Amino acid sequence: MRLKHLALLLTGFLCFAANLRAQAWTGLLAPTRAVDWSRSGVVGGIPDANWTQCGSTIAAYGSSSAPQSASTINNAIAACPANTYLLLGPGTFYLSDGVLIQRGSVVLRGSGATQTTLKFSGHNGCGGFGGNICVKSTSGSYSGGPDNVANWTAGYAQGSTSITLGANTSGSKPPFVGASLILDQTQDGTVRASDTGNVFLCQQAPACVVSGNSSSTSRNHAQIVTVTAVQSGTCASGCTVTVTPGVYMPNVSSARAPQAWWASVANVSYVGIENLKVDATTDAVANGGGNGIQLYNAQNSWVKNCSIGAVVAEPVTQGGTFRGIEGLQSHHLTLRDNYFFGRALWDSYGTDFWIAGDSLIENNIMQFVPIPFMCEGCFGNVYTYNFTVNNYWGNPGGQWAMQSFYHHGSMDSYVLIDGNVGYGLKLEDYFGQGFFYTAFRNRFFGWQNSGQQNQTVPIMAYSLNRYHNFVGNVLGTSGYHTQYQIVPSGNTTSNPAESSCIFSIFAIGLGGECGDGNGTSAPFNDTTVPQTVMRWGNYDTVNGSSRFVATEIGSVDLSFPSLVAPLSTLPPSLVYTSRPAWWPAGKPWPSIGPDISGGNIGRCSGGTFDKWPATAASQCTSGTFAADGATALAVSIPAMDCYLNTLHGRPDGHGAPIPFDPVACYSTGTVNRPNPSSGLATAVN
Repeated sequence: MRLKHLALLLTGFLCFAANLRAQAWTGLLAPTRAVDWSRSGVVGGIPDANWTQCGSTIAAYGSSSAPQSASTINNAIAACPANTYLLLGPGTFYLSDGVLIQRGSVVLRGSGATQTTLKFSGHNGCGGFGGNICVKSTSGSYSGGPDNVANWTAGYAQGSTSITLGANTSGSKPPFVGASLILDQTQDGTVRASDTGNVFLCQQAPACVVSGNSSSTSRNHAQIVTVTAVQSGTCASGCTVTVTPGVYMPNVSSARAPQAWWASVANVSYVGIENLKVDATTDAVANGGGNGIQLYNAQNSWVKNCSIGAVVAEPVTQGGTFRGIEGLQSHHLTLRDNYFFGRALWDSYGTDFWIAGDSLIENNIMQFVPIPFMCEGCFGNVYTYNFTVNNYWGNPGGQWAMQSFYHHGSMDSYVLIDGNVGYGLKLEDYFGQGFFYTAFRNRFFGWQNSGQQNQTVPIMAYSLNRYHNFVGNVLGTSGYHTQYQIVPSGNTTSNPAESSCIFSIFAIGLGGECGDGNGTSAPFNDTTVPQTVMRWGNYDTVNGSSRFVATEIGSVDLSFPSLVAPLSTLPPSLVYTSRPAWWPAGKPWPSIGPDISGGNIGRCSGGTFDKWPATAASQCTSGTFAADGATALAVSIPAMDCYLNTLHGRPDGHGAPIPFDPVACYSTGTVNRPNPSSGLATAVN
């Protein structure tokens, strides 16, 4: 059955590679500024739910005073045949160490997210990265110690699916069909003087980044592709291989010493985590961090219908980083219909992708998670129809409101953020840069409460973060945001415009945190960013209208142009070409944008939740419901409805974690949904 899965996987990949049909973004974005986002997530969708149960249901065991090893679960799942699931019974499993899954085509399934809880006081080493649940291949290959390395000698063009590799320079296993190759190259430069004005990945601190690596050999430009064919020979002395997807970035060059590296075994595949709660509080606090679910050298795997988090009572004073789910050197993951809660540590993330991508993160709820969706080396990810509430970073003496979607790592590329409701998007310049992000039809408030006025901006794109598309979004908070944008002023003193920045809809090209950079205390400003960013059809609460302004589509975008005359009628989505089958009957789709009417996302006025987003007066304790100019343009998405109406979560996101039952929230909560399909005719329903 594993061979059957491999054959189906490769057939699916080849079909995607050969299927060069029009995309949902055709006519809106130039091909250089987008990829085929319909291929994100598990290829072909999450496998059918008719897999059979493996062995007997495992009853809950251990106690809070005497947690036990997860070996009972680990041994059982290691013995499961392919295409089966291991069922955990109702109750709380008190585990002293972590669950480890190192074989494919199996599912770890609970009896429901409100029924089965895994409460961890320890974790699995997971190849040195740690995880309460670790999904990992049998190889520990990673960027600091890859199994195999070869020089990438040809096939650099954007979109190329045929690449040529030299003989191994490290390791003895040649590329093989099914291998996940990580393609990389060195940064574009280490001084601002070498900036061409196009894509420029630079990790020199403080000229380019706040904290970085000035070495010219730093290799943080990365993408994962799958080998579908070896075109010639055994690769002992070099060979040409066919890969999918094609090369994403347009700046691959022999001048930057491109290479490929890969594990000696295929990634672990078709592993599912379903219908359970991961409570990592005890372990995260004791160890100052950790990962609830770690997927390491994995692909075509998924997490759905789960509740995940680590939380202690406020105020939270302990540092450290907890990640609900981390994808590490993994691709084609689907994270869907989950509820994340926090926080136990003030630097915590909901999902985090590190040299990982082409994944679908859909219909998740993030409550009280400091940074809901983190990218630290993402490529081709799709974040769609997620809801976030009350996300801020730091201890009580220095809290920062944090955008829901966050670029933080060395380099991200071609990330799509489509149809979400939350705080905002930040493309920062702390470690590196992001390129070719697209934010489409999102409702970003850029405000949380009056006590959090650090970076209260719906969309930020800092220095050297270039070639982004911001289209059809509804942005800002009426009565708070008073300025449309802040762009580099040319002033090199520290943060002269910070007071006005926090009231802006856009902050674009700044080097410092909501202010000018000077190349010493913060990276230099970048006047090129505003000229490469495409903005089209966004509604903002400062102008009180949707802007279809020709001068905002990228004035000097010569190498990677946006269209001269973009569509005035926007497609419903840039990943789905027709209404998703799981979308609730009777709910408008698309639900956000300048072409929507009859929206319901307003704010509470007065009372306990004054100014917090809401959809009905019943949510506004001791207050009333108020609409504004943006309300008509945004209909609540299913995850927001689930949180406010079914789970009865507080509009301000405070309070204890809520028992999460996806079946109660979504009529398709137990159904495996197919992935988006490519090549269909666009239809607005």
